[in-house]
Amino acid sequence: MPRMLPGGKWLLFTVLPTINDWQTTRVVAQSLETEERKVLLEGAADARYVPTGHLVYMRLGDLDAAPFDAQRVAVMGGEVTLLRDVMQSVNSTVPIALDTGSGQYAFSESGALVYATGGVHLDEQGSLEWIRRDGSRESIVSEPPKPYFLPRLSPNGRQIVVGTIGLHDHDLWRYDLNERSLTRLTTEGLAEHAVWSPDGSRIAFVASSRGSYSLFWMRADGGGTPQRVTEGGEFPGQWLPDGRSLVFAKNGDIGMLSVDDPQHAQMLVSTRFYERIPDLSPDGHWLAYVSNESGNTEVYVRSFPDAGNKRQVSVNGGIEPEWSRNGKKLVFMARHSDPSGETVEMLESDVTNGATFSVGPPHTLFRLDGAHYSGASQARSFDLAPDASRFLFVHEEFQPEPPPSVMHFVQNWFSELRARVSGK
Repeated sequence: MPRMLPGGKWLLFTVLPTINDWQTTRVVAQSLETEERKVLLEGAADARYVPTGHLVYMRLGDLDAAPFDAQRVAVMGGEVTLLRDVMQSVNSTVPIALDTGSGQYAFSESGALVYATGGVHLDEQGSLEWIRRDGSRESIVSEPPKPYFLPRLSPNGRQIVVGTIGLHDHDLWRYDLNERSLTRLTTEGLAEHAVWSPDGSRIAFVASSRGSYSLFWMRADGGGTPQRVTEGGEFPGQWLPDGRSLVFAKNGDIGMLSVDDPQHAQMLVSTRFYERIPDLSPDGHWLAYVSNESGNTEVYVRSFPDAGNKRQVSVNGGIEPEWSRNGKKLVFMARHSDPSGETVEMLESDVTNGATFSVGPPHTLFRLDGAHYSGASQARSFDLAPDASRFLFVHEEFQPEPPPSVMHFVQNWFSELRARVSGK
């Protein structure tokens, strides 16, 4: 959100050190002549210079102001909150591209202000649940709903690692199905997309504590310190049977790396199309993934690790593939939209694999109301139980409809700004 300061020598803009963490933002000014950079405000976004000698900016739905000396390029006094409940593009979660931090306000050179009400997006609230092969549902967690995201079952099926993507809660949690207890695993940065190692002792995940997402691993019991593996934005798909290597997705391609030697990653599927959500068969011989190479999003399988013998599995669209633990089933989803809304369809294909691979036609297991089950761009939104008898989902609760946004027009706003925000 760059804006030129008076005189055309300094640029005012917002820095987001941690992806989607709008409490760590900074408003900075940078000289176009010397490249000197000054931090003007912490935790603020979308700042704009007002001819009255002020900066106005957003803080999580509040429109704040501070006196500003454009010659010295410095904030010269205390901050004042001018308006609350101003709409700001924060906490939109899916699609992530909507999370710009932009405040919905504007002012004219003559001193009029216009703004829209609405504040920041509310957290999506959901609950963990089982869905059986016949579509019947069973709630799991008795805790109050949370903004759960991307649940994953441990190899023995007794524990769940799940992320939360709320405005103030963006961590990984471990839920014990026997003890019915929920334990926070991460406390720093924004963590998500966890996958269990084959022996259940570790999880790999992505987190953003500075700049772009990085790949980490940590002990599944929460002990020790998370270990950074890469800093290149790799999203984990599946551990290899050896428990030392991972298949991953990055920038529309699929690769493999060792957590002990991540610098020598090997790209497996790298084309001009967009490939993502890799899942490896239990025997480690076949790789399922999603690609848009046909013009539609479909599920494909290739031999691993040579990435040959490509086969298309889905027929009329497919996303989020997962192998059953015995390798005899490949499940995936399809999303369909019509004027009445969106439907999520769970499909399954019978598989024969080993030295050769054959797959049967997909058949539908059940359908769901898409309004309650949102997907993800880089990972599966569900997980399959070890015996393949049921699926683990996040059921999103309907939120109360927010009040309609109202556009307000304020005349003589410059006079009010001068009166309420005084400089030193």
